[in-house]
Amino acid sequence: ITTYPYMAHYDSITISNTGTTPLVWSSVADYEGIELLPESEETRHSRNSRALWDSIQTFTTRFNAEQAVATDGFFIYTSSWQRPGEFNRYTPDGEYVETFFIENVGMIRNLSYDGTYFYGTESTNVILKLDLYNQIVVDSIITDLNSIRHCSFNRQNGKLLAGDWNSLYSIDTATGVSTRIRNDLENIYGSAFDNLSPGGPYLWLFSQTSQDNGPSAYIRQFSLSDGDFTDKAHYLDDIEISDVSLAGGICASAQIMDGKYVLLANVQNPSGHNTIAVYEIGRINSMVATDRKHGEIQPNESVTIVIGEYVTETGDFNATVKYHIANVLGDQSD
Repeated sequence: ITTYPYMAHYDSITISNTGTTPLVWSSVADYEGIELLPESEETRHSRNSRALWDSIQTFTTRFNAEQAVATDGFFIYTSSWQRPGEFNRYTPDGEYVETFFIENVGMIRNLSYDGTYFYGTESTNVILKLDLYNQIVVDSIITDLNSIRHCSFNRQNGKLLAGDWNSLYSIDTATGVSTRIRNDLENIYGSAFDNLSPGGPYLWLFSQTSQDNGPSAYIRQFSLSDGDFTDKAHYLDDIEISDVSLAGGICASAQIMDGKYVLLANVQNPSGHNTIAVYEIGRINSMVATDRKHGEIQPNESVTIVIGEYVTETGDFNATVKYHIANVLGDQSD
């Protein structure tokens, strides 16, 4: 396809359901060199600016104790810390799709995604490498730590950043050997790796820390280069949760919403059904977007998806729009 800078080009693809039951589909745009747009003066000097801590959406989990949260761009996944091997799948809008179980998996507290596989922690010394698409355990990483509650995949070096309530380690996925980063943190439940924000890489740490007797749900940015917290933080008093709600899992994604870099923060509520809040932490210099990312197609019906390409400079660019359709994964490449 030939296009020109600052001129949008549009393609389309049609998905048809020739079966006898409803078909659920989802899509994600995948391309190299994802970059954030420069921060505005408003973003740099205000915690309430639109590009930082804008609460895009919240949704409630289908069941109680769905603690972990992670996404592959197609769907949002949660897992249960009370029911062994349980995983739940949601659309990017938070609509419940299905529940499935994986054998030989315990009660997962946290999930992280490396681009192909997920990693789950059971509050033991083992981190599970999971294929949620095929619903199997790929590997068990036995570490030299006693207990691991949170973990996040480091996309820069292929290691895992993990720890318990008060600790943070870098873990070799091949050997399970850990290197200590900090052991004086406080009440950390979830962590999310961020290599897109300027000055990174960072971790976003979700802690069960309260302010003014409110919910114990506090997100802070941790610099992996400096080994300390930055001044970017957010207390979750801007969404409808209880004063006794607690921080759970957290993840970051540049693919689940076109043009936005977001955090998904999972909050434990006294009702038992968690709230997942989606916060914008940056804008992406997107060159591919679709007019819809997911949907359901009834038998003998079709849907046409419009794909837009937009570049701001000359050169050759490669992008793939991937579709997850039931149990089939198809690609349309431009």
